This record gives sequence, structure tokens and C-alpha cells, in this order.
Amino acid sequence: MILLGGDSATPKPTQYHGKKVWGVYVAGHPFHIWTRGEVNQVAAYGVEGVMPIVVPPQDEEWWLVGAHGYPVLEQLVREARAWGLPEGSPICLDVEEGQSSKMSAPADVLHAWSVATSVHKMRNWTYGSKSFLLNDHYGLRWLADWIGLTPPMLPKGWAGWQYHGQDNGIDHDIFEGGRDYLSPQFRVVTLGTPKPHDVTAPDARVAHASPAPTAAAAPDPAQGVTTGAAISADAEATGDAQPSTAATPPMTETPSQAGSVSASIESVVKFAIDLHSAIHEFLP
Repeated sequence: MILLGGDSATPKPTQYHGKKVWGVYVAGHPFHIWTRGEVNQVAAYGVEGVMPIVVPPQDEEWWLVGAHGYPVLEQLVREARAWGLPEGSPICLDVEEGQSSKMSAPADVLHAWSVATSVHKMRNWTYGSKSFLLNDHYGLRWLADWIGLTPPMLPKGWAGWQYHGQDNGIDHDIFEGGRDYLSPQFRVVTLGTPKPHDVTAPDARVAHASPAPTAAAAPDPAQGVTTGAAISADAEATGDAQPSTAATPPMTETPSQAGSVSASIESVVKFAIDLHSAIHEFLP
């Protein structure tokens, strides 16, 4: 089953009708970060699921920071959790072609994103061009390829397709049924039933993917240093703040403890990525 969807930089209530999934920006460096209230309102127009999107810095080569951009990517996940994404939620990294075309090791960057999401127990998605996403062997792929206004079939191996853009302020998408999305009420829900002829079966959600390594002794992300205070404050000021579905026990970290944990995680990630690259270098 194909789910009709869309995405937009800002809320577009007149465009929601007939769409089941909508892409919303929740962290990073987009034009606008949606409030929880704005996300909640899409339900009134029949939207049943949203795809949370995070955007890396647009004015710097962030993929050169640390181990293939891992510190920047992990920070994006932390901000999304602070915004209100529950554990197990899908989270999509938006990488435009202007950046991905400059990466000398895109597979390593995508691997770092997979590890960052795995540490926080989130479901990994990536949006980008076909040439970039063909390097993604770790998560779900949302293709950006504008071919016209008629919704296409969804090829096996792709979980989403943005097939037309810049139409009255929105982009048009299709998404794969049988996958987990975030409801407008901020719960993880499975939408639709897949058809074997046009989508990947739900039992093989990441059958095309190699398992991402799990960082040892990773901190509970819900207890980590909150870096999205401005977003949370904005939600509270507008009355949009709502309780997360997962309890968040308080924890305080000293600067030295936080720095030590971050350094340890990055060391584990760098080792895993380097090992992965070495193995593939000797494979036929």
C-alpha cells in the first residue's frame, strides 16, 4: 500500500487534504521548526502520520567534524528528542545534493548517522538524491527525484519518494505502507498494509540494510544534556508543550562527565566506521 504524503517548510492547512503522511521539521537548521501544536493540528485534516525531519548546518562542511560528522549528527538527534520525539520514532536526516555531492565518503557519513540514531533508539531515515542514498546500507531511504504530478509506484528498496516539488509551497511524496510513523499525537504508529508488488514487505523493513553497530556503554539519550531548550521554551510559550510518551528521569552532568562520555562515544564510532571501511576494502 502506498501512502500519499507531502512536506512543507511551514504549516499549509489547505494542502493537507488527501494526504496520510506529512513531513515536518523538528530540529537543526531548517527555515522553520514546527511547534508541537502545529504538528498536532494536521490530524484535523486527515493526516495520520508525520515524518520528523532534521537539517544539518547549511553553511559549513559538517561531515568533516569528528568521525564523519558524528558529533553534529548525534546533536541533531538530541535536539529532536528534546523537541519531543519519543523513543522508537522515525527521524529523517535531510541532506540536499549541494552538500552530498561534496562528500568524499558518503557511506561513512550515513553510517555515522545510523550509529547516532541507534544510540538514541530511533528509527533511521535519510532524505536525498539517488546517487547519495545508494550509499545508505543502514536505514530507510526517502528519494528526492521530481518526475511530475502523477504519483508513481514505489520501487522496492525505497521507503519514500518526493516525486514533485515547489507546488503551492509544498512538496508531494509517497511513503511505504506497513512502516512506523509518528502520529500527530506523538505516538509511534504503523500505517497502511504493504503490497508485495510495489513496496518492501514489512518483515523486511531493513532487509537491504546492514545492521548498524551499537555503541558500547552509551548514555540513556532521554537523560542526556538537553540542547533544544529554545525549542522547548517556544513550545511552552505558545501552549504547544505536551508530555512525551516516555518518562524522562532527571539527571545532571558535570561538564567533565559530559565531555568524557561524548569523547568515549566518538572513539567507539570512529573505530566501528574505520573497521567497516577496512572490511569492505578487502571484500570482492
